[in-house]
Amino acid sequence: MNSYRYFLYVFLCYVLGSASTFAQNADRLVELEIYSTPTTPATTRHQWLEALSEAGADRVSAKTSRKPAPSIEETTYGGSKVILVKGVINNRKIKLPKKTFSITDQRGIKDYLQSLRADGAKTTLAEKKAFGLTSEQLINVHSKLAGTVTSGTQGKESGSLLNQLIQSLPQKTNLSPSARSALTSSEKVSNEYQGLSTGTALSIELRRHDLVLRPSPKQGRGVELEVVTTSQAPESWPQGWPPKAAPVTTFPKLFEVTALQLNNIQLDSVLSAISRRLKIEFIVDPAAWGTKPVDLSTVKVTFNKPRASYSAAIGNILSQSKPQLRYEIRLDENGEPFIWITAN
Repeated sequence: MNSYRYFLYVFLCYVLGSASTFAQNADRLVELEIYSTPTTPATTRHQWLEALSEAGADRVSAKTSRKPAPSIEETTYGGSKVILVKGVINNRKIKLPKKTFSITDQRGIKDYLQSLRADGAKTTLAEKKAFGLTSEQLINVHSKLAGTVTSGTQGKESGSLLNQLIQSLPQKTNLSPSARSALTSSEKVSNEYQGLSTGTALSIELRRHDLVLRPSPKQGRGVELEVVTTSQAPESWPQGWPPKAAPVTTFPKLFEVTALQLNNIQLDSVLSAISRRLKIEFIVDPAAWGTKPVDLSTVKVTFNKPRASYSAAIGNILSQSKPQLRYEIRLDENGEPFIWITAN
């Protein structure tokens, strides 16, 4: 954009009374060029120019080309970013980069251009993964949830722990009314999260209160975190991640052979002893039994084998619970393994 055109745009914004809008969006200007072949009727070009006049672009122009193709260019001029969008019209359709709209879908075109203005071409046009985020955004959220829980958690009040974990997040976190209520909970935390990542610990403890954590893209503001009820979130941040390698590779100690003699012993005591021996944390799903509190001290187990792997022994004693429990190896955001125990 040359200096004269830039000056003219500022002047017109002022004359037309839209200086405040310009000030809000001065960081990005969006220009739209619509291309057609030389044989396209002039009436069609005029119809499109009229339809796009309210689409939210700072400038709309029509051009002809023998082989037009949609494209987008983002440049910087005088401290402002200029996004030049080239679209191709074909009768009552316009093909823009990564999107096609009909001439009657003015709302869709306007949203598309507004997204470019607010988030830039890179984010708007990137393929969206989980939560509607780009790969880069997902990696960024993952890294921000990788802080380590540095103090003991077992026996603390759940509300106090949740508040501590949320306050430690280096990213804006919005709480639903149910989430704010959970922060006052005096229920005791049964799991020891010390050493695990903040994201994993938070996601697990939220399950006690039927809450989940989810990242949410906000136009023009990047990504924010939200704590909402399970029913409000079709997607939520997981309680740890499945390892890419086989379990025996991820945590070989679990497959070592040992001798166990257990006769009517409390399940929580057995798991605690195995946890200390293997030096891996056992994390019990707070919602494993639905609304009923998970109390492994009420479960008595028996297992007598002269030679059995820890893996086989743990699977056997968990199956003696009613309802039955199962386990799997998961990783936190730092790649640290832990044993996840939940219902079948």
